[in-house]
Amino acid sequence: MVLEQAARSLLAGPPRVVNVGLEQFGDELRRQEAAVVQVDWRPPAGGDPRLVELLARVTPARDREGEGQASVGVRVDDANRIAVRRLLDSRPMLVDVQPAGDALPGMAPNLVLHAGPPIAWEAMCALQRGAVAVGAIYEGLARDAEEAGRLVARGAIRLGPCHAHGAVGPMTGIITASMPVLVIENRGAGNRAHATINEGMGKVLRFGATQPEVIERLRWMRDDLAPALRIGLRATDHLLARPRRDAPAVHVVAVLLGQVVAVPVPGGVPDQVRVARADRRVRRMLRAAI
Repeated sequence: MVLEQAARSLLAGPPRVVNVGLEQFGDELRRQEAAVVQVDWRPPAGGDPRLVELLARVTPARDREGEGQASVGVRVDDANRIAVRRLLDSRPMLVDVQPAGDALPGMAPNLVLHAGPPIAWEAMCALQRGAVAVGAIYEGLARDAEEAGRLVARGAIRLGPCHAHGAVGPMTGIITASMPVLVIENRGAGNRAHATINEGMGKVLRFGATQPEVIERLRWMRDDLAPALRIGLRATDHLLARPRRDAPAVHVVAVLLGQVVAVPVPGGVPDQVRVARADRRVRRMLRAAI
């Protein structure tokens, strides 16, 4: 009865048509003064059966490709859920500050690590190539940028992604063997990751700066700041490596040093002086950043 009433209602008035596909069908109906809405529809992947199959495999729908096998989309969704859960369950602690050559697996004296995926020297942007050259000069591998470029081009200086060596790098920032890295241990799962110490503001390597003061600051971080942090970490066992989400990185370093200065250090007066000297310079950097 309900269907009959619906059919009568449909046929009682003029047709209202939604046309999907070829516009010629809609044109014929318009010539007969019918109301037509044209849907601009095309077959997925241009109708290519092979591409349609590939698209179907990566859709997030809970489909199955066969006996008990989840689609690629399902497996991606499951993997993402695991990754997010591991992030939420992590307990990152700063446990040490070490030279990258000692801390990173597979690190070598002539290896320069960069952010992002593997990339050839010729494909790098100018700022990234400049940062690599500064790293080579800082390590004593090259006298100037031109020599660094030649050494990279012939393979005497090697390039690699940070992620392949258990580390992360910011923007055009790079990691070389003698650069100090923060050693972060995830107390929730036992794994470790590494990152360079933030340089602060102004002319910095992560923005592709190549001025002499960039190298001077990197050497200060290697020779003074990193040992000061290491001294404090020996006294405090570890520091929580999860600051306020909106805290700039230079503030984080200041907070860490502030905690270090507040505790007795095992090396006595010389180590206390070294820590205090590093703390004063970081605080000057912090004031300049405000």
